[in-house]
Amino acid sequence: ISLGFLGLVFFEFNLFLLCSNIITGFQSYGMEFLYFIIPHGIFEFLSLIFSILFILESIISLIFFIKNIPINKNIIENIKTYFICTIILFIISAVIESTISIRLLERYVL
Repeated sequence: ISLGFLGLVFFEFNLFLLCSNIITGFQSYGMEFLYFIIPHGIFEFLSLIFSILFILESIISLIFFIKNIPINKNIIENIKTYFICTIILFIISAVIESTISIRLLERYVL
């Protein structure tokens, strides 16, 4: 069990890659690059926020479990909701990135 540490490392690594890609895209294509990343970037950013919430709530409930503190059912429901939202938003982001964003790049840049 990583206690959420690997999730936070993944989030920071993904954020680093996102920022470096945005910088490279702006240097290569200018402001038009923003039009190509916004369609899937919104969903990807939201999914990353939900994944962080999922990790933090999981850590809190694990600490409660270790200390024999009763876990509120709302925390468990929040964890389920955050997990489901993360998966759905990542799938939407992937579909948009592999279809719409690629077509926009092919049409206007490549």
